Amino acid sequence: MMKKTIKFSLITVLVILVVAEVFFRMYYREELKDQASPLIFQPDSTIAYRHIPSSEGFLSKPGIAKRHVKINTHGLYNTEVRQEKEPGTTRIAVVGASFATGIYMDGEKNYSVQLQDLFNKTATKVEVINFSMDGLGRGLANLKILESDMLAYQPDLILFEMSFPLSIGAMERDVYKDYLITYTNDSTRTIAKGMVDELEDMEMFKFFYNCSYIYRAFCRAEINDFWKSHRATLMRVYRDKIARGNEMEEHYMSTATTMELLKTAQDLAQQHGAKLIHVSYYLEKNNLSDYFNQHGVHSLFLNLKFEPKNISHPDSHINESGHAMIANALFDSLTRNNFFLEP
Repeated sequence: MMKKTIKFSLITVLVILVVAEVFFRMYYREELKDQASPLIFQPDSTIAYRHIPSSEGFLSKPGIAKRHVKINTHGLYNTEVRQEKEPGTTRIAVVGASFATGIYMDGEKNYSVQLQDLFNKTATKVEVINFSMDGLGRGLANLKILESDMLAYQPDLILFEMSFPLSIGAMERDVYKDYLITYTNDSTRTIAKGMVDELEDMEMFKFFYNCSYIYRAFCRAEINDFWKSHRATLMRVYRDKIARGNEMEEHYMSTATTMELLKTAQDLAQQHGAKLIHVSYYLEKNNLSDYFNQHGVHSLFLNLKFEPKNISHPDSHINESGHAMIANALFDSLTRNNFFLEP
């Protein structure tokens, strides 16, 4: 009788576990799915970090389907392009953070690609090149890309994603043992690498995490409730495949300093035959238009309003339809206002 009771209890527990596992896999598949971070970054003394030329990897996050990410031979998230510009070609350079890169989106065609597609349907020979680099506090660093990288490609028009005032972040990125690590200095780099090394020895944890969505759900609850604890931090590292040496902070320059830097960059671009335009996607930033005009800084306010359907929920980045909105608005504005011919 005792053996039958024990056997019945074990079978009951097993059935409950199977049902629970099926439940989590069906109804929480997106939130608990395998994640991946593209291992495409290396440190850089000028702009904190940049893409590794010819690198590739995969991105997978809740709200973003697993997708292949490939960097071209020049270190750009762009199709292959020659540095030398062909005669008769108009080049548009795009630079910004995560919205502009389009790496972190659900879909394949970011707005640079879609803008190129729109120009391909016209008689105008236009090349759109994406120099963007995603990350927190990339405003000043991405402005430096103008001088360090972009001007060598002889752009005619530079679209600089709105970051006003310019943001400053000390975050750096590197790749370590199939993890993306982020840090601000040597000591926090050591911390990030140490967490990866510690995970290497946690075989039982990784086994259960890889096999069971029930266990992933418990890990997710612990990460949310005890996110500062060391155990929860390691769980987050393994879940995200990102080891953060410390929490990133974003700071901003003064408006006066920002304006001076923008005007200096604008003058530098003009010396090389290019026009720099500060671009804002959002309707709520339209109140800056007069301020920019007063200081002689070229700007373009698209006045877009993104709906929930344009966001890769639960992630906060815009999806392919959101990028289409930007591409269409840019195409309409650039062709209607003839930005290519304005001084």
